[in-house]
Amino acid sequence: MDGDFGCVKFIKQTATEYDFNIAAIKSDVLKYIEKCKAKYDIIFADPPYALDQKTFDTIVLSIFDKNLLEDAGMMIIEHSKYTKLDHLIHFSFKKSYGGSIFSFFEINANKEEDIHEDEDSEEE
Repeated sequence: MDGDFGCVKFIKQTATEYDFNIAAIKSDVLKYIEKCKAKYDIIFADPPYALDQKTFDTIVLSIFDKNLLEDAGMMIIEHSKYTKLDHLIHFSFKKSYGGSIFSFFEINANKEEDIHEDEDSEEE
C-alpha cells in the first residue's frame, strides 16, 4: 500500500521475503478491535506511550473480550516502564528493554502460579 509507514512497510517486506503469513495493520487500535472479526496467533500492539493507564487496560481487555486470539495465541503490547499491566487478567510475563516494556498475555495464563519476570526488569 502507498500509505504504509516505516515499521509497517518493513514488516510487510520481511513477511514477503521470508514467506510469512503476517498481517501488519496500522490503525487506531480501539477502532480496529471493535470492528475486527478475525482471530490471530499473535497480536502485537504498540500504542503511543502517552496514552493513559485506563486506555492501555482497555486495549488489553478488549482483545480478550472480543476473543481475537487463537487458543494458543499470545498478545504482546509495548509500553513505557511507567505503565503497569501485570495486574490484568491473562498477564503472563514482561520483558524490559531500557525504558520500554513488552507485556505478554495468553488466554490460559495463570496469574497466581505462572508469572515470569525478566531478570533485568526494573521495579519502580
